[in-house]
Amino acid sequence: YPQSQPGKIDAQAEAHVTKLKTLVDACRNLRGEMKVSPATRLPLFVVGDSGFMSSVAPVLKALAKLSEVKVFQSEAEWAVAAQADCVDLLVSNAGVISATSGRTLRESQDYGEMHRQFDVNSLGALRVVEAFLPLTDRSDFKRLCFVSSEAGSIGRSRRTSWYGYCMSKAALNMAVSILFNHLRPEGYSFRLYHPGSMRSWMLGHKNTAAEMEPEAAAPAALSCFLG
Repeated sequence: YPQSQPGKIDAQAEAHVTKLKTLVDACRNLRGEMKVSPATRLPLFVVGDSGFMSSVAPVLKALAKLSEVKVFQSEAEWAVAAQADCVDLLVSNAGVISATSGRTLRESQDYGEMHRQFDVNSLGALRVVEAFLPLTDRSDFKRLCFVSSEAGSIGRSRRTSWYGYCMSKAALNMAVSILFNHLRPEGYSFRLYHPGSMRSWMLGHKNTAAEMEPEAAAPAALSCFLG
């Protein structure tokens, strides 16, 4: 009987396949939630991570029953290509953390990494909304969804480190509050969602100490976003 050889496990390959599987699951779940027949092939327009998306496009197209996978280098390019359409629902899900997050203030802080977390976790969401606003304005649904974290809650604060991540998520929550004040009178609705403890690869390796696989958390997220 074959013996396991842990030394030959390729963590990068596993991360690559996991990321692909998450995309396929997301496409299938959205199709199911929107009650679109599997026989109907839909296009997928993607912004960012062009290298990965281009490499998996043929497989993703086949597994998710897509008519095409088109990768854009920026939100502006995407907006130009889709200017005749509208966007009903926008999900901001980008998030990063740092391997140095666990340092307390009695240890040397990595402020460059903190800046990166603010740039992605807080400002990134605002940039996405700004870029897509002309398209969401055309929709009758107008829903903006944001994946945040309990780490950004001041009332539930319990950590003694993770400054960059917690502060960036708190900033995201404030940004959504300001967006609500601005856009709710124009018919927009909002969802600010904490997905729970997920076994993600945010630190460059799988967080096996967490409670849920990403695909297990996806149905609840979709129910919140679409409900």
